[in-house]
Amino acid sequence: MWNRRFFLIMIGFALLVFFAITAYADKEPVTDLAKGGKGKIFFYSPNTFTFKDILIGAGSKDQVTIFGDLKMPKKSSGKVPVAIISHGLSGVREDDSVVARAVNDIGMAAFIIDHNKPRNISGGEEANRKISDAMRVADVYAALKVLSTHPEIDSHRIAVIGRSRGGSTALFAASEKIRQSFCKGDLRFAAHVAFYPVCHVQFRNIKFTGAPILMLLAEKDNITPAAMCMDYAKRIESSGTNVKIVVYKGAHHAFTSPRLSGQARSHPHLADYSNCLDRYVQLQDDGTWFFPYMQKTFDEYTDWDELTADCQLKGKGKIGDPRRARKKSLKELQTFFKQIFDLT
Repeated sequence: MWNRRFFLIMIGFALLVFFAITAYADKEPVTDLAKGGKGKIFFYSPNTFTFKDILIGAGSKDQVTIFGDLKMPKKSSGKVPVAIISHGLSGVREDDSVVARAVNDIGMAAFIIDHNKPRNISGGEEANRKISDAMRVADVYAALKVLSTHPEIDSHRIAVIGRSRGGSTALFAASEKIRQSFCKGDLRFAAHVAFYPVCHVQFRNIKFTGAPILMLLAEKDNITPAAMCMDYAKRIESSGTNVKIVVYKGAHHAFTSPRLSGQARSHPHLADYSNCLDRYVQLQDDGTWFFPYMQKTFDEYTDWDELTADCQLKGKGKIGDPRRARKKSLKELQTFFKQIFDLT
């Protein structure tokens, strides 16, 4: 009986995997959106794993089909701005829908891009190993180019928003050299918003496009410590880019989650990195990595857990917003876009 049950379970699991892989197989990726459209949109993205591929022009010729969900505002007149939303390691969550609704409510479109599912990756540690920051950046730039052709979208008012790992994607996308690697002419992101981004990975030489940046940080974030982001923001601002920083008192990582509104809890799989504030990793113009605390340069980026093995506290990371930071941050987001995109 047990063997039969096990057999049926395995058959069921195999079918689920099959349908997960083939569910998008018959979807034709678009190269432009000249005919408009909304909902799930499939498009090509360069299969670029390292920043060296991007920065020195040695990019992969392979392409991967990914998708995003385009949500248009209920009321609009003329072409509207759009925000491309990049999720965290765990994949598209309710947090992303919350952010999408916030921008829809002020007359903007929202495009929630999925980095994980199109690559048949569930999230968490698997995504950390198999989806690089360079791949994420390639995805959002591919989305920028496709969305810029949509007849209802203003190509001069396309922003990128990210949370956690997606927040670092939003900051990487601000690099002028990276922009030039993907876009010809003046096409660029008009704004960058990072919710509690991963700030231990930075640019060594900051040459950004000049588009305004908003960082929404958590005072008690011990997973992506706010102190590292505030230091990075000062470096970015000193380079001539307008950066606004808001730090929410009492808040922890992932404060955008509706499930964690009004509470905070420990996350069993995330570490406390608050003792690792000197472990910056800086991306150089040639795609190599400089480690300031070691004063060494490496061709490849070493795994973060290896770099912090002696200072991290495993299983001690905390998430949540006991002081309702989520609602405050969404209002701050709306105010930011209203100002820079002249929305009423």
